[in-house]
Amino acid sequence: MFKLLKGDRVVEVFEELDVPEQKYLIQHLEDQTLSPLLEGTPSEVTAKLFKKLPEKTVRKMEKLMQRERFEIVRHQLEFPANSVGARMQTNIIGISPDLTSKATLENLQRSTRVYKEDKLDPLYVTNGGGRLVGWLTLRTLISAPQDIKIRDIMLPVSLIKIPAKMDQEEAAKIFSKYNLISAPVIDEENKLIGILNVEDMLDVIQEEATEDIQKLAAVEALDKPYFQVAFGEMIKKRATWLCVLFLSEMLTATAMGFFEKEIAKAVVLALFIPLIISSGGNSGSQAATLIVRALALK
Repeated sequence: MFKLLKGDRVVEVFEELDVPEQKYLIQHLEDQTLSPLLEGTPSEVTAKLFKKLPEKTVRKMEKLMQRERFEIVRHQLEFPANSVGARMQTNIIGISPDLTSKATLENLQRSTRVYKEDKLDPLYVTNGGGRLVGWLTLRTLISAPQDIKIRDIMLPVSLIKIPAKMDQEEAAKIFSKYNLISAPVIDEENKLIGILNVEDMLDVIQEEATEDIQKLAAVEALDKPYFQVAFGEMIKKRATWLCVLFLSEMLTATAMGFFEKEIAKAVVLALFIPLIISSGGNSGSQAATLIVRALALK
């Protein structure tokens, strides 16, 4: 079915697939189908695949990609897995402040980048060294006089910029606080190297929340969907904490041993022991949930 797709639809569908399905396609598609797919797929998607594919398959992909394209993906792999640099989109257009609006529109039309119908990214203005100096919307550009310079209609670069090495969770908090739709990603020299969209941050928020919830329940974070985690791996993720909790409960048994005579005098007291333990566990989990979530949201 995938082979029946044509044009841009091939890349659009490939982006939406889960990683196991992407890996299957990469390993089974013919070279003539795989090569244009790799060229059109966003670099952050390809970089994620590189980390999960066998080295033999990665070498095959490298041969099918243009050298410039492969270098972009390789550079993105240098960023830590949970950093903004690993999430950013690199297919951006830097606009010169010295061009007229007409020349800029013509450049955009010749660009290989295709803007999605449901979303128009801001246009970022960079100087000769690639440093970010301003921005403007596509609507502003279209409505501006044809002979006006970009520097005369752009907005100053007072917008929020995201460092490439920032943790993705911190970036998600910035997006949430300022209701951002997108934000430029810069390196240490203030050079524009990518862009973050709100769709990427929604995935980050879901992943980080899942990890926090699992840790809250004393479960080591699962890096795969629940039904894809092997039985042995699930034991490994949970057994350590269960053993720690079991040893902690031994203290409870030791404490009860000191009151053995009192319990023997009034056996009915033993009926309340499970009720007290259950209430203590519930109140403890409630307090932990409220406090940890409050800390997370500041």
